[in-house]
Amino acid sequence: MKKLLACIGFACAVFAAGGVYAADGLTVELSHAHVEITSHFTGKKILVYGVRSHPGAVIVKLVSPPEEVNLSRKIRIGPFWVNGAKVAVHGAPAIAYLLSSEPLDQALSPQQRARYGLTLADVLKGARAHAPPGALPNWRAALLTLKRRTGHYRLDGHAVNLASRHLFRAVFDLPADVPIGSYHIEVYLAHGGRVVARDDLRLAVLQPSFERRLARAAHDRSWAFGTGVTLLALAFGLSLSIGLRWFTRA
Repeated sequence: MKKLLACIGFACAVFAAGGVYAADGLTVELSHAHVEITSHFTGKKILVYGVRSHPGAVIVKLVSPPEEVNLSRKIRIGPFWVNGAKVAVHGAPAIAYLLSSEPLDQALSPQQRARYGLTLADVLKGARAHAPPGALPNWRAALLTLKRRTGHYRLDGHAVNLASRHLFRAVFDLPADVPIGSYHIEVYLAHGGRVVARDDLRLAVLQPSFERRLARAAHDRSWAFGTGVTLLALAFGLSLSIGLRWFTRA
């Protein structure tokens, strides 16, 4: 209810501004401009809300920074199934959401969807794969299937709620394993099978300096980090044992 009231208040402010609303056709805001990743982070809901100048389908696209993904397929060797050669994919977004108030094939023509990159396949256009010859030739389709199965890629033609003739809202569920960086959010207003208005937003996913240094040390110096943690645990256990022994004697 609070978020809906925030949308209404935002709409009133835009109407009061007058010309901005009529000229742009689409005005959008985020419930959070940035998200901090801490040791207790389990995910975050991000509300995208705004107003549109006239009726039409609203499309919201979120794309995260890229990540490296290793793919492989099972091959049979005798009676056993083992992992085949790995395919290292670079440049594929870790998260890609494409939400709309109605199915995209109804809201936009194929030419318009292709022009604005409004398919999940389009987010993989910049991805490149390094693999031995013949290893998983259809890696794009395999990656897309894997990402949709895990929920990191999402296509939903009924996820944008049109609260009234002018208000709309959509919610992104960021998972716990979100990558650090700047997320690009594009919002489109479609009418008559084509895009008539567009707005862009940025969402910053940050990590506090201590957690960032700790995560970097664990990644870059895994052996030294593991050894240090083990020695620290041994020292803590020894100190606790000595303290309990002294306490029971006292």
